[in-house]
Amino acid sequence: MKKTIFYFIMLTILASCSHFGNLDDMWNDIISSKSAEEEANAVNKLWDTMPYQNISLEISVLQPDGKYLEINKDNNFKNTNKFKIIFFQSNNTYQFLWSPIDKENLFLFFRE
Repeated sequence: MKKTIFYFIMLTILASCSHFGNLDDMWNDIISSKSAEEEANAVNKLWDTMPYQNISLEISVLQPDGKYLEINKDNNFKNTNKFKIIFFQSNNTYQFLWSPIDKENLFLFFRE
């Protein structure tokens, strides 16, 4: 019985670790996109899996002074092309810098 519980715990831990591995792969699909359409498809794929993996995100905008400000606090974010995307899952965070091919693809993350 103890072995069964141990194996179950290990599988749970490994499964949760693999989510971020999967996130990393999906993010690589986004940043390696060759066109805005390909980028949008990759963002949609990531967005579609986020609820099932309990992943939330925060988007920040690079400011002229080199600092980042949350996108909802920046009225001039359309004047920049560099964004920091932070994903949260349980107690883990994972962040990426992104310069989208088409800034409209950024708004795909704001769907309900």
